[in-house]
Amino acid sequence: MPFGHEQKEWAERKEHDIYEQKTQFNEFITVKAMMRKDGNVIPTTFTWEDQEIKIEKVLKVQQGSSLKETGIAGTRFLCQAMNRRFYLYYTGRQWYIDL
Repeated sequence: MPFGHEQKEWAERKEHDIYEQKTQFNEFITVKAMMRKDGNVIPTTFTWEDQEIKIEKVLKVQQGSSLKETGIAGTRFLCQAMNRRFYLYYTGRQWYIDL
């Protein structure tokens, strides 16, 4: 562990690294979704790094908050695309992805 002024710099760098890690993988995204006649919204594709990715399956839908990020709440979708599972959240206005 650093001492003196190095400790302050180390703490600031560590805070910055944690912030970068959070924002790197959790962000609002563009999602195409289907509105069923019963009023339920089902995501079908999302855009990631200018590439449209097809959602193969929606495995579970429930009301809930992000498991990683505070302040994100709404409908939580456990999805599968490209053999990877992830959560999508629909806040009623925006879509958010938790990888």
